[in-house]
Amino acid sequence: MGRYTRLLLCIAIATHAVSAGATATQAQLDNMRAHGLAWLYTHQQGEGSWPTVAGVKIQPTALAMDALANAGLKSAFLYTSAQAWISNVSTNSNDSLARQIIALAHSGANAKPAAQRLINQRDQLSLGWGAYKQYQAGFPDTDLAMDAILASGISYADTGYGVGFIASHQNADGGWPNSATEPNTAASHILPSAHSVYTMSRLKQIGYGVDANITNGVNWLKLQQKADGGFSEDTGATTGNPYDTALVYLALNQAKLAGNSAAIGAQSTIDNAQQFLVNSQGTDGSWSNGDPLSTALALQGLPATTLTDTDHDGIPDVVENLIGTNPNVADARSLAGGNGLAVAGTNAAKLLATATLGQPFTYTIGASGGTAPYNFGLSSGSLPDGLTLNTSSGVISGTPTRLGPFNFAYSVSDVNSTVLSAQQAQIEVAATADNNDVPTLPEWGAILMASLLFATHYLRNRHVG
Repeated sequence: MGRYTRLLLCIAIATHAVSAGATATQAQLDNMRAHGLAWLYTHQQGEGSWPTVAGVKIQPTALAMDALANAGLKSAFLYTSAQAWISNVSTNSNDSLARQIIALAHSGANAKPAAQRLINQRDQLSLGWGAYKQYQAGFPDTDLAMDAILASGISYADTGYGVGFIASHQNADGGWPNSATEPNTAASHILPSAHSVYTMSRLKQIGYGVDANITNGVNWLKLQQKADGGFSEDTGATTGNPYDTALVYLALNQAKLAGNSAAIGAQSTIDNAQQFLVNSQGTDGSWSNGDPLSTALALQGLPATTLTDTDHDGIPDVVENLIGTNPNVADARSLAGGNGLAVAGTNAAKLLATATLGQPFTYTIGASGGTAPYNFGLSSGSLPDGLTLNTSSGVISGTPTRLGPFNFAYSVSDVNSTVLSAQQAQIEVAATADNNDVPTLPEWGAILMASLLFATHYLRNRHVG
């Protein structure tokens, strides 16, 4: 990873400081996305995560997955690596479990079992969520838990209680406190307020009458904007913070999407926050000096798109041009983490089988869980030349025509489009023993010469005798 990091540190982002009130141009947003994605591509760990300096992994990895999905990169090798990692990692806090559920649900995986576990961990008295299992409920843990339950698609009979808990703890000023004390006995803060506005906006979209709560929350958030267009949880700060700003930006846009008039009328606030994010991106492409949380959240706020990937290796052309790979050659695996944390089948290719050059080959990908019939598909890389995958049966078959190892990623989903597994795999095509014994052209020449010498020697000896 080091050489790519050094390369990125030499790339200056063409952004210019502007006063609050300006609107970011499309060129600035495209530039922001390309450099931010380049940073993610070159800073993923070998096991598939993006850790913070403090060692936190689940939250930034979940956010990074959503940032990649927002750019149309679900088939990228680093997305499938992150998905495999986050599917198997253990979670302790309700925050990390909720983010794990959201990321898995967005990837197409079955997140309902994890969602049921989250429901079981709520505070039984308030039916909200605290930091850990059955802790006193608070914010933003309750907001995140409600988001996760909605994302998972699980049937939750107590949604109304969750809505009531969030609404009843809104302060008179429109914001939300961190703790679930009586309203107005604890100060409002940026993080719980932004999360609550976001969650309430999602709940409004499914029919809950919370528009007034959203309006009050939006109006409180607007008043917290700094002169530079940013937001900060630090009430004494005079400048914004990228993570806090990205969170408010997402909340206001979600409220707009829900049709809230206060959010629709807050377009200048939203534009100023976006311009702050453009201006605060570092020269290496990250935010907050290499913080994956801030970087992923800032990228999530960009409009959804699908970037051009000429060689179909999971790295967009604009990113390949920045990190030094070739947009015309499928060379994505050159970025695979090499820090000793590689896991076969997760972020390093697992050898499925060895095929023989020129000989018929058959291999069947297994499937279990979910509801049959299953669907099998390639998400990146390629099978050996001459082999094809039957998407209904999972059978890889054909006659290989070229030697070498072939790396690819495949996924298995059920009839409900739930992704049951995602694997990095390899099939190696080897020469036959007979092929290895066939002489080359120079070897044939040596054999013929030896035969002639032997025949001449034999005839000469017979004549002399």
